[in-house]
Amino acid sequence: MSHSGLPTIFPAIVDYDMAVGNLDKFASSKLLKSGIPEKKKSSHGGSSDIVCYAGGVAVAYPIKCGSYKYALKLWTAHPGDGASHYDLLIAHLNQWAPASGSVVVPLFESKGLLVRGQWYPTLLLEWMEGDSAQKFIEKHLSDPPTILAAAEAFLGVSHELKTAQIAHGDLQGENIKFVMQFARPRVRLIDYDTMLVPGQEGRPIPNDGIPHYQHPRRRGALGAGQYECDDHFASLVIYLSLLAVAEDPSLWSQFPPQGRDKELLFTDQDFAAQKPTAIFRRLYRMSSVVSSLSVILWNFSRRPTHQGLPSLTECLLLISPQPPTQSPPAAGPGSSFEAWLAAQKPAPSSRPSQSSSLWLDDTAFRSAGPIHTASVPPVSPPAPPGRATDTFWSRYQSPGHKSPPQPPPPSPSSVNRPANAPAPVTSPSFATFLNQNGIPYTPTSPKPTPQPTQPTQPPQPPQPPQPPQPPQPPQPPQPPITQPPPPVNTQTTSSGTATENALSAGCWFGVLALVVLALIMLIRSCSG
Repeated sequence: MSHSGLPTIFPAIVDYDMAVGNLDKFASSKLLKSGIPEKKKSSHGGSSDIVCYAGGVAVAYPIKCGSYKYALKLWTAHPGDGASHYDLLIAHLNQWAPASGSVVVPLFESKGLLVRGQWYPTLLLEWMEGDSAQKFIEKHLSDPPTILAAAEAFLGVSHELKTAQIAHGDLQGENIKFVMQFARPRVRLIDYDTMLVPGQEGRPIPNDGIPHYQHPRRRGALGAGQYECDDHFASLVIYLSLLAVAEDPSLWSQFPPQGRDKELLFTDQDFAAQKPTAIFRRLYRMSSVVSSLSVILWNFSRRPTHQGLPSLTECLLLISPQPPTQSPPAAGPGSSFEAWLAAQKPAPSSRPSQSSSLWLDDTAFRSAGPIHTASVPPVSPPAPPGRATDTFWSRYQSPGHKSPPQPPPPSPSSVNRPANAPAPVTSPSFATFLNQNGIPYTPTSPKPTPQPTQPTQPPQPPQPPQPPQPPQPPQPPQPPITQPPPPVNTQTTSSGTATENALSAGCWFGVLALVVLALIMLIRSCSG
């Protein structure tokens, strides 16, 4: 395919809109001629303007061709060596297309669209659905295992590109799309202008990328040589950010301190600082994997050049106690990159060429001062669900680097306790607790509260017997008078004197009643 004679001046977006709206008339390929551009919904329910996404020196139009959806990319400025670049890229992808589908083979036409009587290049790609890295993290902040799965998916894609000798060249949150398939996140990559394949080493960098993802020495390197290791720094930034947020979601709201634009957790200022910044020191105090990778990333940024950095896979092997014995699998459906890492056996000759002592040197962290600043409160979050039994995480315990031990939280009985005070007992009383903490306290025995008692009555002397009375004339019978029962006294005394007096009085009344009854009967018998 000849790419000579490309125009030097490219159309404006409004001119592209007119041509894209009539692809059947102005497109060169049969596939693109059948394309229908997506249109915006107007307020009255109909369709109005054509949808397009502008970015950098190009625009992208969603196009529907039959049952498939594509992205039509058109340049608003000269693509440089874009024509020859896509020739090499397409040829390489046709042979080494990633099995995971993270990169698709594009269709490039140097004379693809006619605009105002002039042919212009077009690039047709399968439309990549999904969320950017930033949107994906925000959507799943309450689901750390899903973020962790996204980190592992990205790790697999990173190794897959490395195996295929492909470097994306501009890895950053907006160029990574996460899509959920069968409840698992998958990674799709977009924007292939900076992608590097064999035969392009030393190619001038067309885009030095977003500084928050790139090595400080790569910034301003526009026009410098592009090499296979260009993705190593950005890959570690993205992977480490995903791991850290999966372990502690509160990091997402605390970093970057000045707010988020296109960053994840790090900014270019973190990479250019003289000492580890707050985010580096925060990650240094987390799990062994996150801590070790944060040290590696810091030492990455100290290098005078971004060349010679180990890949993301090699970084994990640096902190793995058992180096690999075979090549890891591709990140295709059904494969398990983490299972491969967990199944390796010792083989010293297979270790990465870089010395682990160089990348895992944490001297800067141990002399960087306090870990937490006033704007970043200390947080000790629990591990995500399933973390304790995850063999992938338990595999990576760094042999050459360990995070400083965390001091145990003080118990209530040891707060403000003098050094020479005796050790507290397991369950001390209040007085014992105060005394053991240097506060003299001697409790007094409490006095018992007196209980109210019923006052006792003096005993009553027995009544002497009454002399018999002379007979009285008979009286007419009177109806018996019913006396109410005496109230029951519910209160008792300690001696029981009142009860005995009541029984004694009742006996005397009974005797007297019998005497009166006998006299009445005697009188009646005499009168008869």
